[in-house]
Amino acid sequence: MLVEMLPVLARENSAASCLFIYRTPFEAVTYQLAKKLTGSGVSVFFVKYDRVYDMPKLIYQTNKKIEAAAPDIIHTHLSLAEFCLATLKTLGLKTPVVTTFHGYPETNNTQFDPASLSIKKKSLRLSMLRFVCRRLDGFIFISDFLLNFFIHNKIVNKNQRNYRVDNGCVFPDIIKPDEVIIDRNHTRIVLPGRLVERKGHVFAFEA
Repeated sequence: MLVEMLPVLARENSAASCLFIYRTPFEAVTYQLAKKLTGSGVSVFFVKYDRVYDMPKLIYQTNKKIEAAAPDIIHTHLSLAEFCLATLKTLGLKTPVVTTFHGYPETNNTQFDPASLSIKKKSLRLSMLRFVCRRLDGFIFISDFLLNFFIHNKIVNKNQRNYRVDNGCVFPDIIKPDEVIIDRNHTRIVLPGRLVERKGHVFAFEA
C-alpha cells in the first residue's frame, strides 16, 4: 500500500513522507521499501528499536522526526505507530492523526459475538485500544461491520470522524469464458479468503 499510494501523492505535488518504526531483524526489508519510496520522490525517516522497554526513547525519537517533517496530517498504520501517536497527542501534539483499521486479531474471535457485535470478555488489549482511539482524530475502516463493531463497543466515539473505504483489489485482465478450459467431469469450488474458521469454508464442503 505504501509503495503504491505515497508516490501518487508525491506526483500530485503533495509533500509525502514516510516514517519507518522497525526492529533490527527487519532492517533489511525496511531499507528495501525505503529505497522504492525515495526513488518515487517520497521522503523517508527511520526510528529503530529492539525492546518494548525502548518505548520512551522510541516515542521521543518519533516526535523529533515529526517535527523535522512538519506534516499537515499524519496517517498511522498498525498498533505500535498508533500507540506512539496517541501518546504524543496526549502530550500535546496538535497535528491531526488518522489511522486505518483492517480488522482484529484472529485470537479475539472467541471474545465477542459477531451477531450482536458485543465483546464477551474485557481485556487489557481492549483498554489499550480505547486509549489509542479516544486520542486520535479520525479513522478509516474497511467495512461497515468493522466500523459498527468499534462504535458499538465504545472503542471510538460517534462524534469522531469515521470513514468506510472498502478494500481495493487490482485484478488482471478478465479471462474470456471461451479461453477457460473446464473439465466438466469434475466439480470445482472457488473459495476466496484466508483459510481461517470465520471465513466459513467448511460450510461449502458440508453443503
